[in-house]
Amino acid sequence: MNMKHEWMGVPEMLMKKLIINAGIILGILEAGVFMEIHQEGEGVLKLTILCVTGLGLYFLYLCQVIFQKKYETLVGEVTLIQNCKGRKRYWEIEVVDGEGKAKRLLVPVQSGVRKGIVYRFFLKNDILLGVEEM
Repeated sequence: MNMKHEWMGVPEMLMKKLIINAGIILGILEAGVFMEIHQEGEGVLKLTILCVTGLGLYFLYLCQVIFQKKYETLVGEVTLIQNCKGRKRYWEIEVVDGEGKAKRLLVPVQSGVRKGIVYRFFLKNDILLGVEEM
């Protein structure tokens, strides 16, 4: 298995996900404080704190899953891509690993998965955390 870019044993793609989530939290907090100062106490900060708390809990959950390695890695070739009935923004794909075992996954359309290419999928309880092309 080719592990190109890892930091402290964490794949680059998962580390980027953590950094993006942390940036979003800081951006929302900064915008909320800015709006509270300019609105002169209209209560925007309370809503901002509530939003940042929820996103912060999700960030901590991701940190726990990633740093304690509570995810599984599936490396395989995509052999089938079809639209998911009732979910226009998701594809149902079939991945065949090196041992010939097939597994079906739901991936977002914007993931850019293509048929015939080998990918590394990061999953937690069959929920997709990320996709990386090999």
